[in-house]
Amino acid sequence: MSFSHCYCYFAIKGDFNPKEITYKLQIKPSKYWSIGDLRANGSRYGFAFWETGYTLMQHPDIEIHCINVVRELIGKECVLNKIKGSYDLTFTVQIVPSIYNGVSPVIIFGKEFLTFCAQTDTDIDIDMYVFPFNDPEADSQTERTTDHKEGDVQNFKEI
Repeated sequence: MSFSHCYCYFAIKGDFNPKEITYKLQIKPSKYWSIGDLRANGSRYGFAFWETGYTLMQHPDIEIHCINVVRELIGKECVLNKIKGSYDLTFTVQIVPSIYNGVSPVIIFGKEFLTFCAQTDTDIDIDMYVFPFNDPEADSQTERTTDHKEGDVQNFKEI
């Protein structure tokens, strides 16, 4: 993949039962694991993880990604805050743009997205990968970047 793109998702990380999060939010996660679950490399996870809203797009406007990620959570801020009050956890919107040949994203956050993040104490984390113009190594780097979502997929459970 040698074109600029971005993936985003909403994540809950900490000490909790992912099945309870799924039940309380009535949203099926795109992936999750519990503390102690086995990783692909044989080690065990030291924290629980629950993810929803994963999007991968070539669109340069990050605001569109962000609102798509939290769209199914808007209106559930009270539930999220109750969950946060019951467990030791963090909420994060993870944004990962990969930039090729100088085609950079537009990084703007709209009021609806920022209001959601403020009301739920959600962190915004941007991990940006910028590749040199016409870098022959870029394709192999991108595969690792975009494979982040797939890295441990064989260990994820269906609820």
